[in-house]
Amino acid sequence: MPTPISYQRELIRKSWHFVGLSIPMGILFLGPDEALRWLIPITLFFAVADVLRIYWGPWTKLYGRLFGAVTRKEERNRLNGSTYLLAGAMFTTLIFHDAALAALGVAFTVIGDAAAALVGRKVPIWKVGNKSLGGMISCMIGSLLVGVAFLTWSAAVRAVGIETIAVGAVVATIAEAMGGKLNDNLSMPLFSALAMDLVR
Repeated sequence: MPTPISYQRELIRKSWHFVGLSIPMGILFLGPDEALRWLIPITLFFAVADVLRIYWGPWTKLYGRLFGAVTRKEERNRLNGSTYLLAGAMFTTLIFHDAALAALGVAFTVIGDAAAALVGRKVPIWKVGNKSLGGMISCMIGSLLVGVAFLTWSAAVRAVGIETIAVGAVVATIAEAMGGKLNDNLSMPLFSALAMDLVR
């Protein structure tokens, strides 16, 4: 279970997610092959930097000064969310080799996860562990909205269809709510893309 941080710090942390929208937009613009040429080295770079942060003292101290306020306790000794988000984008693009499915899966993660965290803490109805019904509903609505937004300007996403996007949004919400050992920045894009691939 993630260690809670203050709402203000959570807001700063999740605002970084919106920068992550450049990933699905890049996947759609470049296509899967060209996107992977960027995603693979960038993901490896972030992963190496993250490992150094954990095990190399000088880098650990510098990271702590810069980002310690928005880093959860359990992330101090493991990979952080940004690395998992890049890995989720890379693996989803690699496995499905479909720009629309990969972009939607990552977009659900970027917007849905942020919505769940921010609204869920303000509307903590029917709370189970650190999840709430308010957070789950927000995750699904956020995922649907970003899916519709992508649908309006991308022919590849329009080919997927609104019904399939809705299925992906529901599965992304379930993946976020279930948590578990698999980081949701990995599980949300992978499972939502799988569901959309199965039903379209």
